[in-house]
Amino acid sequence: MRRRTLLTASGASAAGLLTPRLLAPLPAPGHPAPPEAFAARAELTDNYRRLDNLLGSASVYQQALEHHRQLVGWHRAAPSAERPRVAALVADSGALMGWLNMDLEQYAEASSCYRDAAEAARGAGDDSTYAYLVSRMSRLLADCGLYKEALRFANAALDHAVERTHAVVRSWSAVTRAYVHACLNNEHACLSDISLAEELLGAAAAAGEPPPRCVAFHNATHLDKWTGYALMQLGTDRGMSAAQAALERTVAHWSGDFVRGSAEVSAAYATARIAQGEVEDAARWTRQAYDVAARTSSPRNLRRVYEVRALLAPHSQTRAVRELDEYLLTPAGSVTG
Repeated sequence: MRRRTLLTASGASAAGLLTPRLLAPLPAPGHPAPPEAFAARAELTDNYRRLDNLLGSASVYQQALEHHRQLVGWHRAAPSAERPRVAALVADSGALMGWLNMDLEQYAEASSCYRDAAEAARGAGDDSTYAYLVSRMSRLLADCGLYKEALRFANAALDHAVERTHAVVRSWSAVTRAYVHACLNNEHACLSDISLAEELLGAAAAAGEPPPRCVAFHNATHLDKWTGYALMQLGTDRGMSAAQAALERTVAHWSGDFVRGSAEVSAAYATARIAQGEVEDAARWTRQAYDVAARTSSPRNLRRVYEVRALLAPHSQTRAVRELDEYLLTPAGSVTG
């Protein structure tokens, strides 16, 4: 997972998405929509999601917000026969808006988006998206340090998902709860959820059934990422060794389509290297995380970079950390390497 390769690929890939296709117009209030309107609006949500992955949340926020508002307006005025189909579009775009707000550390807005999107998913009769969004709320609460509330939502997501949703949704919900259990220092429950997430993802792969759109990102690499995060949070000697192995697999197989996310992964891997006493390597990965976080204007990832730098404080006089400090004072990309 090389920084320069990722950033170069993101520019080339984004170029095709920046030329929007002509969209079917939204119907007048109370009138049925042409069939192509549903596919076109779903595709637009997907394009905004891809651009976020390539260029960062700030690059698409306003356009995605206007798109979401249009869908909400359509849903309110749609004929009753069409409301479930429009609700599915609102749930999808609302999930994206929740994530964009999280990345910008606008947590109150993110919470509102996830709640509204979950209600839309319920209105659409989409159990998979509903469970996914409840798990997203759990992650948001965990990021805010509200671990008991996060566990309540994680439990609710899995309770809803059991026997109702695709195995990949249940896997995502399980590994989300594993992280919350780690935050609460419940090692047994954390490891049990990781094992469940692995089992479910393996079963889904064996069945060959495509996952729902909401969890299309959740594959073996993504599971390794969250396994690494959870085991690092536990902080046990055995856990840290397993976390490092999981994160090594993550960085080795991370997709170039997820540029913005590579900053988070690089910062986590740097943290694992610090725990192993590999200061020079940790500084290199921290620098890579900073470069991507700054280029994609991600406040959340920039905060993580500086949290990693704080862990390097005992090594501030080493050459690697001094050079890292100089780099952190430069505009993103102004120093090559």
